[in-house]
Amino acid sequence: MKKKRFFLFLIVILLGFSLAWAGDNPKEKKVYVRFSVGYGLPIGTNSIRPSWNLGYTTFYFGQTGYSYPLDPTMEPWLVKRLYQDMPQKAPAPNDYYWFNLVGEIPDFFLKVGDRVAYNGYSQSQYKGCIPPIQLGIDLKLAKHMFISFDVFACQNKLTVQEEGYILYVKGVWGPYYELMQPDGHYGFTEWYLDTIMEHPTVNMQMKIWNFGITPGLKFEIPIFKGFTILPKVGVALMWTNAKATSDWALDYLYPYDFVFKLIGDELGKPNYFDKTVWQVVQNTTQFAIAPLVGLDFGIGKNFYVSGELQLGTGKDFSVVTADGQGIYKGLLLYNNSNQMRFCEVDPAYEDFRHGNYGTPVKDDFIHLNKVKLLKVSAGFRF
Repeated sequence: MKKKRFFLFLIVILLGFSLAWAGDNPKEKKVYVRFSVGYGLPIGTNSIRPSWNLGYTTFYFGQTGYSYPLDPTMEPWLVKRLYQDMPQKAPAPNDYYWFNLVGEIPDFFLKVGDRVAYNGYSQSQYKGCIPPIQLGIDLKLAKHMFISFDVFACQNKLTVQEEGYILYVKGVWGPYYELMQPDGHYGFTEWYLDTIMEHPTVNMQMKIWNFGITPGLKFEIPIFKGFTILPKVGVALMWTNAKATSDWALDYLYPYDFVFKLIGDELGKPNYFDKTVWQVVQNTTQFAIAPLVGLDFGIGKNFYVSGELQLGTGKDFSVVTADGQGIYKGLLLYNNSNQMRFCEVDPAYEDFRHGNYGTPVKDDFIHLNKVKLLKVSAGFRF
């Protein structure tokens, strides 16, 4: 609130300058006051929170195609050893995987406590809400050279939606060997995994207020009467207030229902249970410095348009907090948790995949420093 009052005070002072010099002859003036409203176009927003989708595999039985989510059987370790498998749907227990492997397999690649994301996506959108409002003053230093000071304010909005299906390994039983061969070795090995599929989702809304002061230098280049170009360089000194609100949901799905959830409605709806919902709110203010370059075009006596590229809109914003459920903490799902990894897909399945829109990444920051803000504005210069 104090920062908002400070900027309002600056605006009143600059408006006073505007009224004081409004009646002077422009050719004799040493001070100009400007007011403009513009449009902010964020550039490079994909680097804030990259969008991606794990994709699916598609199989055809006769003329009918079925899409499956990725599952453990598509990882290279199992592809080379798997003979049979079944996500169990017995009355009790409902939530275990059975694997029958070829040969003697004394160790299994999934361990107790593992969490592996076999399906999921992340998508983000960054856009302007309140356009940049700018009030400035130009002080003449020498012929065709000005020093400028501007105050500005604008609001942007970041929306992030993420969803995942993460296999959680609660227990591992095995190995159980069967079918001893004449040479004393076993032909098959059975493994049982007590598992559950966790289904977390998060929808985050972040409102980002930028207030700033931009000192800089301008060089006036007269083109013809009534039209001038003023290249400018400067730096934006910004205070960024970011308020993030995340709505979470965490429910559970049996592995059997997960594997077959996309085949068709004939199997019924997936058997979800134990849904939990919560909300995380985080508010932070930070200071950042960003260089800027631009051009002002003076048209007529008082009108001008401006283009300005601000190379950065803030610092990294951490999304890890102590709030949450289990390992699902912070404001985003796919953070740098050591307890979660993404599946590895055997190359043999790549030809069957579709809908794969990017490479999954784990990152616990919103990278505001990577966004470049192109501001196009129009206003008056007195």
